[in-house]
Amino acid sequence: MHQWVRLKGSSGLTATDATNRDFLSGLSLEVGSLNVNSMNVSTMGMRSSKTFIKIEALTYRKYDVLFLSDCRMGKFEPNIARMMGLNRNCSYKLYVNSSKDSRGVAIAVKRSIYHEVLDTYRSPCENLILCKVKIKNCVLTLGSVYGPNESNVNFFRALRGKIDEWGVPFIIGGDFNTILDHHMGADNLDRVGGGGYPTGPMEGK
Repeated sequence: MHQWVRLKGSSGLTATDATNRDFLSGLSLEVGSLNVNSMNVSTMGMRSSKTFIKIEALTYRKYDVLFLSDCRMGKFEPNIARMMGLNRNCSYKLYVNSSKDSRGVAIAVKRSIYHEVLDTYRSPCENLILCKVKIKNCVLTLGSVYGPNESNVNFFRALRGKIDEWGVPFIIGGDFNTILDHHMGADNLDRVGGGGYPTGPMEGK
């Protein structure tokens, strides 16, 4: 799944996500557009013979930003970062939260797009990385998520809390493993093991 995200100026943020739009009400931004993609890369660092092939596929369409989940880079992180930076398709700078052989997330930003990382948050569970960046003369949050397989209010609370703390427009991608309505799509096996989206408890401490 890929999405063109266009952010406009004085009238605030133009976005397809109503929650995002409401949260950003009153903020102004002018960043042009970013071509982003979100992918579950399925054990990127565990099958060394296929890592190069996966990176070729990831970089083929030359997206501006890639949100990667289920990376499992572990000790292979330096090699993967090097391959993302040096391949025949497109060079990327990689920001990683994936030191183990399970789960893990990363954000890849095209090197040809000047950006400056102002702050970074990496969750201890390695299910979340957030980067507060200055990109195309704007400050915004880029985030990659690999959601827990169970209903975990604290995970979403940490995500929302950091977004609120930084207080800038945000683009979050990844695999949320989350079902908005368990009563819909009963015949879809993908919903098995998915967590529920917390509503009321999100406001608690």
